[in-house]
Amino acid sequence: MGRLRAYKKVVDPGGKRRSAEKLVELMANADGSRKVISAEFKALTEVGNRFQIRNHETKSHPVEPVMIDILLVRGLALVESAVRSIVALDTTQLGSALRPVCTSHR
Repeated sequence: MGRLRAYKKVVDPGGKRRSAEKLVELMANADGSRKVISAEFKALTEVGNRFQIRNHETKSHPVEPVMIDILLVRGLALVESAVRSIVALDTTQLGSALRPVCTSHR
């Protein structure tokens, strides 16, 4: 999240919180969708703070193996969506079409 917030199109002089809001606004148009995306960013940040993912403080909990895949998929999906939105913004500004990064299997 920190690296995405620092992207030149997302960074806001209002600080980290405003940059995070700007990223969510870039990712979705509908207010309901923005609320879900914002909640997911907050939830994953909370997990990172509570468990031994970002740090190993005495109050943090170890990550059980069963949680690794779950957290990886959630984090990857959120980051990929954010990156797609940023790429789409850059591509739109250049006037060319965005090719899908991932195709669905049928």
